[in-house]
Amino acid sequence: MFRSLILTLAIAGAALLTGCQTTSKSDQTAMEEATWQSLFNGEDLSGWSLKARKTDLGKTFFTVQDGAIVAEATDKDHDYVWLYSDKQYGDFHLQLKFQGERGGYANSGVQVRSRYDHSDEGGWLNGPQVDVGFTDRNGSMWDETRNNQRWLVERYDAKNFVFSDEGDGWNTLDIVARGTHISVRQNGELISEYDGEGVLNDINHQDLAVGMYGHLALQIHTKDVMKIKYKDIRIRDLSQVEKPLKVLVFSKTTGYFHPSINTIEKTIVELGAEHNWQVDLTRGSEIFTPEGLAQYDVVYWNNTCADYYIMSNDERAAFRRYVENGGGYAGIHGAAWVNFTPRWDWYIDTLLGAREINKNGNWEGVWRKAANIYGEIDGHMTDMIPAGYQVTDEYYSMSRDVRQPQPELSPDDQIQILISAIADWDYGDFRSGHPVTWRRHVKGGRMWYSAIGHNHETIVDPVFKAHMKEGIEWAAGLHGDI
Repeated sequence: MFRSLILTLAIAGAALLTGCQTTSKSDQTAMEEATWQSLFNGEDLSGWSLKARKTDLGKTFFTVQDGAIVAEATDKDHDYVWLYSDKQYGDFHLQLKFQGERGGYANSGVQVRSRYDHSDEGGWLNGPQVDVGFTDRNGSMWDETRNNQRWLVERYDAKNFVFSDEGDGWNTLDIVARGTHISVRQNGELISEYDGEGVLNDINHQDLAVGMYGHLALQIHTKDVMKIKYKDIRIRDLSQVEKPLKVLVFSKTTGYFHPSINTIEKTIVELGAEHNWQVDLTRGSEIFTPEGLAQYDVVYWNNTCADYYIMSNDERAAFRRYVENGGGYAGIHGAAWVNFTPRWDWYIDTLLGAREINKNGNWEGVWRKAANIYGEIDGHMTDMIPAGYQVTDEYYSMSRDVRQPQPELSPDDQIQILISAIADWDYGDFRSGHPVTWRRHVKGGRMWYSAIGHNHETIVDPVFKAHMKEGIEWAAGLHGDI
């Protein structure tokens, strides 16, 4: 029986109070304004993509005219269509302006914390929606989630509504989402609010990774002839940005025990002290419950070689929901050693993209030679790698070429190679570039994996240590995709 060892390392900070300062109302307003981020540049649809069934992909539904997004369907020959944000959000304040012609009809909506399922009957956007249109139903909330489709808030009274030929012709819509609570204001007046505890966070929503975290979208309703305009779309993150990053280092094995496990634990503790992370260490799986995992921004699988299960079915289900609903996964080397049967398909295929295989049958063979390491992309995750950088480690061969797309997964969840190795070896793809580290989105969550990490020397190398730090922070959602 494995005993769980949880080591909480409190990263203490000293605060020196030098006196009281007052902040004026104008200063507070200025600070709040600085936290807003624009989601529409007024010129093109950068940051957004069209989601629709194949029969509608060649048609034009969203254009930019005079600094506004025009959502328009000129005939009934179409299914549901969405303009889908590239980025995902949890707690937020979304603000936009919308407009339509007097006498016109628009059955549109703003979907929040939603996710497009490209395999669902040709494509479907799961998640809650706020109705936007020129009817008295503005501000009603409908849940588009499969198996939960129903009214959340249904209202019929045209409050404080401006048509395009009145005043400046624009209505301001504010949607605030905090936890399970969503509120909607139109032109400054509260028109609906909903507490979705037990609904937006139930098992069905968790399995589809919607309701609490996801994308925004502007909708055009099926078979409707309609036109509506949007502009000045901006968002403010309401999550606690200043809280320390919380990392769980999971080092349980049911196979080979890498000596570098100890080095990795020590190194991540050092990174935590340096970057104000809270780091917990465990060599048991008992913490893999919804409540236990909810404490952490990222779980780091530390050479977790498994010749048989390292966690129960309930623990595996809890971890999958944790990742798909916004949690982070970081894994190194033996985290891809999963030699048990039956196979854990989600972990191998959807999360990592492949598993380790002993391709040449000789653990002391070519895998432990030096190779030149280079970045496949430019940005903060690879800019620490100098020209001619070499690493000697145990280079895994994987069960599939992770460069190849996985058509069964969403286009948003495909792997991106970060670092590759190249060497003059008569083995595999080392002469053309052998993937070493990669990342991917997994619905609401993120994954970073390194196939090297066998040797103590690799972990303490300043270059690899810097890359590992960036991988952990990216998986935790601290950085964008550059």
